[in-house]
Amino acid sequence: MIKNLDLSFVADKKCGDAWKSYNAGTYDDALSLFQFHLDAGFKKEAYFGIGKVYFAQGHILKAVQNLMKAIKEDHHYDEAYEALGDIYSSTGQLFQAIESYAFAVSHNPENEQYKQKLVYKMSGVVIKKSSDNVMNALTTALELDDIDTGNLYLAWLSLIRSYPTFSPYYALSKYKDYKSFKDGLNALPHLNGLIDPLFLTGLGKFIVADIDFERWFVFLRRYMLEAVSEGTEIFSDPSDIDLITCALLKYCEFTDYIFNVSNDEKKLVEALNDKIETKANDVSLAELACFGCYEPLFFLKNAKEIAQKLEGGEHVSQIPKIQILDYFEQQEIKKTIHVFTEIDDKISKAVKEQYEEFPYPRWRSCAKIMASQEIEGHLIGRKTRILIAGCGTGKEAAEMAYAFPDAQITAVDLSLTSLAYAIHRTQKLGINNIKFMQADIMKLDKIEERFDYISSAGVLHHMDDPMAGWKVLTGLLKPKGLMRIALYSEHARWAINVARNFIEENKIGSDSESIRAFRGSITNYLKYKEIKNIQFFFDYYTLTECKDLLFHVNEHQFNLLQIKTILDDSNLEFLKFHISDKIIKDYLIKNKNDPGAIDLLSWNKYEEKNKDIFSSMYNFWCRLA
Repeated sequence: MIKNLDLSFVADKKCGDAWKSYNAGTYDDALSLFQFHLDAGFKKEAYFGIGKVYFAQGHILKAVQNLMKAIKEDHHYDEAYEALGDIYSSTGQLFQAIESYAFAVSHNPENEQYKQKLVYKMSGVVIKKSSDNVMNALTTALELDDIDTGNLYLAWLSLIRSYPTFSPYYALSKYKDYKSFKDGLNALPHLNGLIDPLFLTGLGKFIVADIDFERWFVFLRRYMLEAVSEGTEIFSDPSDIDLITCALLKYCEFTDYIFNVSNDEKKLVEALNDKIETKANDVSLAELACFGCYEPLFFLKNAKEIAQKLEGGEHVSQIPKIQILDYFEQQEIKKTIHVFTEIDDKISKAVKEQYEEFPYPRWRSCAKIMASQEIEGHLIGRKTRILIAGCGTGKEAAEMAYAFPDAQITAVDLSLTSLAYAIHRTQKLGINNIKFMQADIMKLDKIEERFDYISSAGVLHHMDDPMAGWKVLTGLLKPKGLMRIALYSEHARWAINVARNFIEENKIGSDSESIRAFRGSITNYLKYKEIKNIQFFFDYYTLTECKDLLFHVNEHQFNLLQIKTILDDSNLEFLKFHISDKIIKDYLIKNKNDPGAIDLLSWNKYEEKNKDIFSSMYNFWCRLA
């Protein structure tokens, strides 16, 4: 009778006593208790617990064996799959980790942590062999707006081009001319495989920094435009044309319509424009979406009326509907933005005008974690005062708000268009601890407030006098206040400088059409090596960011010796670069005399031999000494 009572007690506790020992770090006791529960018949939970204990003790093989036994007891045991993913991740078995996290997502798609881990592991990774499990799990993760998916394009692209049902379509990316592409597509038995959930869901979630994909996408857009304009049914299910054209619209909007348009396409787009504005009731969703693949829908004369008629909600028509509504909502937000300082400096006004027309960057999701626990962790749980000096469209401000939910954040920028986008996006995400204002950094000394943390990433190098701006920001720091700065590297931007010089010498314009024309003819202007370097930058693949990359009205560049001098003169202590672990590891191997990786003189020598390591800027933290 006592034994039965004990077993009932154990069942109710779900191995609670064993987990208590595990959490206390008394692993031998935990192992004994989990073994007791295993003998008592609670195999699933016990095997799982034993696997966790062995992992904590460093017994990797035994940990995996016991977790596999737990999964054998319950094939839907999502926690065990997650634990396997953690083990494989810790041992560098990347693809096993991805597969395990994908199983965890598949068996519990509501768990955000599983999706976060899957997305993190897949970021920047080429998947050499696709699987239904990984594709389905990634599709599920991409359906959410609150997971940062910006670095997933390599994994996504490698999956769709290797997946058997989709690869025949993507194989046509080898063609350099539209006729060959079209003939190849028409030669396939059917086009139904294009209606692939992962393909359609991924469009508009990230920029695909791949010139072959861009060409293939542009050809596919044109094919759909011709089919819709001619009334040709190309799918077994006629409604599929709505799905694909709306998905294509989403990506075209995300790139700010950077793609060139042929004369034949222009005629068809003009015809659609006329039909939409004069015979709106006769326009199909696919026709509207096709037009939206070439020009923003909110510029249509009857845009508001069209938005009202679209079903929206869970229906695919929500994509064109939201493009129109978002624009007009942002126009109203512009009228309400607090102007903290006037913008009257000549360079500041020129930079402001650029970002009014080309707000930078467009974003849909952002990270919810700190950039560095080591550097920023002490700010958690405090009423930290943070200043984002040059917040642009608000992505960094949103990330700060997620990372430091108790903080009071002030975010300023020159551009009302950028600020309106920032306010609109953060409102959609339910973020309410950011105060946005229009201001010039050079006039921020008017602020009486002092800050624990100031971030100015990719901003100072566009000012007339970057050092004067940096001095103003330093003066706003509290004692021992933290600062994050990002500046262009003159070494990393060698190819960009060649392009910028060519653009200036040949008086190439910086309007949208000129940017598109330059990209379309870049092989006539630059050498192969220069082009490949430029096409490595994500910024090359969207209109607003390409403007920022190659056509900016004002740009300064730095080297690490200059930055060291500035830090020394400003009483700022260099803390750490925000750069990939891979680069840090390689630097440490070659610079054993700098175990903290903080010697800028050594970093300068390292960069001279590795010119592209700071292609995404010198991004670093420093502290008021």
